[in-house]
Amino acid sequence: MADEWGIQADEQVEFGVQLGNGRRVLVRVQGYHNMLIRSKRGQNMKNKPFRLISVQLIDPQTNEPLFKRRMRLAVWGEQQMELSLEQTYWVYRNRFDIVHYFRFGKQRLLMDSYQTPELVHQENWMEIVGLAYWLLWSARSQASVV
Repeated sequence: MADEWGIQADEQVEFGVQLGNGRRVLVRVQGYHNMLIRSKRGQNMKNKPFRLISVQLIDPQTNEPLFKRRMRLAVWGEQQMELSLEQTYWVYRNRFDIVHYFRFGKQRLLMDSYQTPELVHQENWMEIVGLAYWLLWSARSQASVV
């Protein structure tokens, strides 16, 4: 977004990583400070600046992006500048699997649909959802598209 609008990044860092498939890529991270978002639905966002982070994976041989669109992260709060761009990338990368688990669990495994006043029943349901997720993950190599 900001790079497409002609706004220069306030900071930029590049570093290499190895993906899960063994491929080495270059990670280009750009940071834009004190960005503001338009207020909607009565929420006043004019006094809540954030740090916009743009992440792009680059092929080291061709220097071309691996994906058409960049990943963008927004960092809010008083301590938003305490993490470096590289640290912010790794924090999100480590969190990605957790976010995927909860999104998949809610959309496909009815994680948030079970309602009961009994805490024990809720805990049992969450254990069943976790086991179902693990079974799907462990059987992923046996599945085939028909």
